[in-house]
Amino acid sequence: MGAETLTPETLEERIVWYSITRTYVFYLFGALYLVAPVIGWILFFIVVLRVFDKDRANRPHIPLAIWIWVIGMLVMLLALIVGHVDYSLGIGKLIKSTIGWAKGWALLAIFPLIGCLKIRPEIIYRATMIVCMHTLILLPVFVMAWAVGLPQTPYVSPLKVIGGPGPEFFALSLYEIDPGTGTPRWRLFTPWAPAAGFVANIYFIFAMREKETKWKLAGIFG
Repeated sequence: MGAETLTPETLEERIVWYSITRTYVFYLFGALYLVAPVIGWILFFIVVLRVFDKDRANRPHIPLAIWIWVIGMLVMLLALIVGHVDYSLGIGKLIKSTIGWAKGWALLAIFPLIGCLKIRPEIIYRATMIVCMHTLILLPVFVMAWAVGLPQTPYVSPLKVIGGPGPEFFALSLYEIDPGTGTPRWRLFTPWAPAAGFVANIYFIFAMREKETKWKLAGIFG
C-alpha cells in the first residue's frame, strides 16, 4: 500500500488513528485529559484479547521489562487499597482514588504494554502530520483572537467535574499572555506553552520519518 493511500487496517490502528487525528475536536470539548486514559484502557483490553488469540501470529510479545512495570503499578494499587482500609477512609474515597490510579499511575504500565500491539508506525506518523496540518489551518484563528482582544479562555469544559490536575486541562485556550514579558503565547491543545514545544519536538521527529513529501512538509511547518 502506498503512502498516499495509507489507512488503518486493524481495530487498534483505527483507534489510534482516530484518537490522534481528532485531537482538536477533543480539545474543543475539553476532553483531551480524559481521552488518553480511555484510549489506553481500551487498547489494554485489546492486548488481553490478543494474548488469548488462538492464532499465535496475532499474540503480542510482551518483554520482561514491561511485566515489571505492570507488577509495579499493581503493587501501587494494592498499597493504595491497604492505605485506605488502614486509615478507614471509606468506600467513596477508595473508589475515587482507584479511578485516579486508573487514569494516572496505571498508564505508566499500560502505555508501554499497548506498544506491544501490531500498530504500524507509519499510521502514527501520518496521523500526527494531519494534526500538524490542522494546526496550520487554525493558527490564524488563534493569532487573530489575540489581535482583536478576544478572551484568552472562552470556556472551561464541564468535564472538569471529573477531576484532574487543574482547569487548564479542560479549558479552550485561544492564547495566553506571558506575565514576565507581556507577549502572547499559544499552547494550542496542550495544558501549557512549554508542553506545546515538547509535543512539537516529538511531531518533528515523526515528520522526519513521514515518507509522503506533502505530509512531511505539513508536519515540519506545523
